[in-house]
Amino acid sequence: MGDQEIVHLSPDKRAQLGLFLVFQYPPEIPGVTVFSFLKEAYRALVSEAVLIEDFTHKLYAAMTLLAIDHSFAHRAFDGFSGGEKKKFEMLQLLLLEPKIVILDEIDSGLDVDALQAVCAAIQTIRSQRPLISILLITHYIKILHYLVPDFVHVMKNGIITTSGNQDLAHRIDKQGFYE
Repeated sequence: MGDQEIVHLSPDKRAQLGLFLVFQYPPEIPGVTVFSFLKEAYRALVSEAVLIEDFTHKLYAAMTLLAIDHSFAHRAFDGFSGGEKKKFEMLQLLLLEPKIVILDEIDSGLDVDALQAVCAAIQTIRSQRPLISILLITHYIKILHYLVPDFVHVMKNGIITTSGNQDLAHRIDKQGFYE
């Protein structure tokens, strides 16, 4: 992306440049299977025909890496629990290989087991793709029990007002926000 202006680009053009946004509450798509959705998303990014056998192998390899049962691929993407939605998004991250990822409150509404699974997936993705940039937006420090950020930034009215390491997040958690 470099210094390219992307504000006016459509979501598909942003995705082709390597930007991926994980929503706090991703929408459901009744009747569409995880496999079909991911195959079409992958095909759109590579801009060519995708052989079912090749894609299935790639998808199952990603699912195995993230400890997701292969039967998950054949479920319709509706009625998922919060943890299942987040697993689906982690699977997209690994499969679609974006350069820059924005995780908007990925920890919202997750129980401890689901939070641990999502954090393990993020760590796996980071180990598989060390050059990936991840912006994780959260209001709760709990996720930092499982992930160690490179940087912590505090934003107020769209402006970064304070920066530091994870000690900053722990200090804010104990003392509240300060300027």
